Amino acid sequence: MRTAATGSAVEQLWDRSALHRSVASMVVGVLVLLWAFLAARGDATFREQIGPLNLAVVGGVLAGAGQGGWLLHGRRRLGRRRRAVHQHLEPLLARHRVAASAPVDSHALVTVAGATRRHRAACLLVAGKPTIPTGDGLVDCEVCRP
Repeated sequence: MRTAATGSAVEQLWDRSALHRSVASMVVGVLVLLWAFLAARGDATFREQIGPLNLAVVGGVLAGAGQGGWLLHGRRRLGRRRRAVHQHLEPLLARHRVAASAPVDSHALVTVAGATRRHRAACLLVAGKPTIPTGDGLVDCEVCRP
């Protein structure tokens, strides 16, 4: 799969090898749990069930490690994907920050081309949009109330 913006190949979060490792670890863990159950089911005393109980804990840890490894694998790839998108968008964000940090005369009245309302230059409704100075004849904005 390729991205529309950059045309580069998109790395899938989980590939087949990660899935196989996860499933193998979970199958081994479940088999160990089953083995522990079969070993402990006929024992009447707690002392006889300690060994199978320890074995069941090992099986649970194996199954959990398989799931944890699978999730960490996907999280690692997602982090790489997020960093790649951030690097691609950083120049755009930097330009926006520079434009937003330019000093604005908050009492100047502006409008957006084709609009019917006039705003203060610092109004949030016109922030980041190309504006033109305006005079009278337009309806006042209800947000900034010029």
